[in-house]
Amino acid sequence: MLKYLGLDAGGAITITAQQIITACEYLFGVSGHPLYGWFDPITQGWQTNQANGGWPVGTVWTQILRPSQGMRDLISVKAERGSATVSLTNNYLNALGSQLSGQALPERQMAIWLARNREDLEPGPVDVAALIREMKAQLRLDKAEAGLLLQDFLVEYDAVDAVGHWSGATLAALLPSPPLQPAELISIPATESLTAEEEPDSEGYAWTEEFARVGLPDHDVRALVERLSKLVAAADLVLPDADNLLERCVIGLLTGHVILQGPPGTAKTRLARILARAFQATSTMRTATADWTTYEVIGGLRPMRDSTLAPTLGYVTEAALDCARVVRAAGENGQQQGLDDEVNQRGIASWLILDELNRADIDRAIGGLYTTLSSTDSADLASTPVDLSFEEDPDRKRLWFPGRFRIIGTMNDVDTSYVNSLSQGLSRRFQFIYVGVPEEDQVKAEVSLCRKQAQDWLSNQYEVPSLSPLEGADQEGEGGAVAYVALAEKFETIETQIRELITWLRYEKTNEGEPLCGWPLGSAQVRDLWKAVLLRGSGADSTVKSLIRTLDVCFADRIVPQMGNLRSTHVAAFASHLKEQYPDLEETLRAVKHLSNTQSVR
Repeated sequence: MLKYLGLDAGGAITITAQQIITACEYLFGVSGHPLYGWFDPITQGWQTNQANGGWPVGTVWTQILRPSQGMRDLISVKAERGSATVSLTNNYLNALGSQLSGQALPERQMAIWLARNREDLEPGPVDVAALIREMKAQLRLDKAEAGLLLQDFLVEYDAVDAVGHWSGATLAALLPSPPLQPAELISIPATESLTAEEEPDSEGYAWTEEFARVGLPDHDVRALVERLSKLVAAADLVLPDADNLLERCVIGLLTGHVILQGPPGTAKTRLARILARAFQATSTMRTATADWTTYEVIGGLRPMRDSTLAPTLGYVTEAALDCARVVRAAGENGQQQGLDDEVNQRGIASWLILDELNRADIDRAIGGLYTTLSSTDSADLASTPVDLSFEEDPDRKRLWFPGRFRIIGTMNDVDTSYVNSLSQGLSRRFQFIYVGVPEEDQVKAEVSLCRKQAQDWLSNQYEVPSLSPLEGADQEGEGGAVAYVALAEKFETIETQIRELITWLRYEKTNEGEPLCGWPLGSAQVRDLWKAVLLRGSGADSTVKSLIRTLDVCFADRIVPQMGNLRSTHVAAFASHLKEQYPDLEETLRAVKHLSNTQSVR
């Protein structure tokens, strides 16, 4: 981006907020989508229009104004009000090569992407080599820089014609479909204007000090656990040692912030939402990413379209302020009775759920919140407001966290190679609660509930009537009883196979009584298997054989790829088990064997 803005070796450029916005729109912008306004062509990932600037504009501007050590090896920065003067270091090429470590960008993919909005390209053959030359010129890359940054990986978009022929439509049409709009983002405006005319709330933050002394109104552990148990049962969750787990969650939240950690697919995120409801609190969810800095967490200066900078809160401080407003609206006693009674009721607090917390380098991003998060005691919160140094208004430079505010984090503790660790100092500020897979004697109930959840999904998503013969299937009329029994037998066969496979992977023991595999495969993965099976079973031509084939393919395509972190001996043992006990699961066996030797033909 800095090269695109004109930065060359031996020189310096002055960058404004408007230039950052223009460059981000050129490199990442996608027009015409109300929610997902940004697309990363390298990771193929969509990003939302975020109220606080977010990625890429806010993140890039923060990295320039407060560069990390890696960035300081590449650039020198002199920040001024509304602008920054940037120059390359004398050793930037060596530093760049060291940081990339051979991970160059796909040359052809970048060239095609950056030409996405060009109106001068006509339908017909396109000279991709010419596009590459034009891209290098636009990005002002010399031979040495291009050699480090770009490499032709022959990575192409799904539409092959885009590489050899121009479709006439913009390349934005070739992008993968954005994800479904998350429920927690529904209230985000369709388009963020980013203009200086957006005046912040004129009210300062001094009033929040009063609510630092207002704690949670209910501390009856038994009553809270009972309420939480009912919500968990209504959500069809099967939790290991549920009574103990839920009590630990309740006590943890009464005393401070908590982190739910465990394998993927164990309903940590769903449980986090339910915990907030049990305390009569609403919740906002944010998913952590590797790009997070103090800008995303605490806040900073947000670039505006008129080249000015405006202060904006980060996710945590914004959530704490929202909680203070809810507490103020609820009144000190906060005696509202349940969130389900009134759709618009805000509850007695508003909490923040940080999903996949360790995807971010949270120790670096949490910054000045260390002290504030160390305690939820009223006296401590009243004496340790968060310092908002980026605010100009003296009444907005300090923000007090309410005594009712809680953060619930979720962490995947299996994929340790792809996540960041938390320091002991930060870990002390949370109670870590392990959420594992159901126990062996719960597997039957778990698989049955996963089937019910998949059926609910199928009914809601595609309006397919119930396929479950145990829930109101019609046994009357000609052929009704026969069809009922046949349907029951088909799905019973599948349910038995899923149950046996899950039990073996999790709990099978060696002759010495040690876990043979011990793989904590989550309930979410079981639900994925049922979705595929029920989709196939909704057809009139479905048979036991076709359903087993569907289970086989889905297990091979969705479950086996997740076994990459297992030891080779565990994979080999599962392959032997499949060969001996499940000869019909041919595709799964081939996928498992291929996992052991990826150089082999599958």
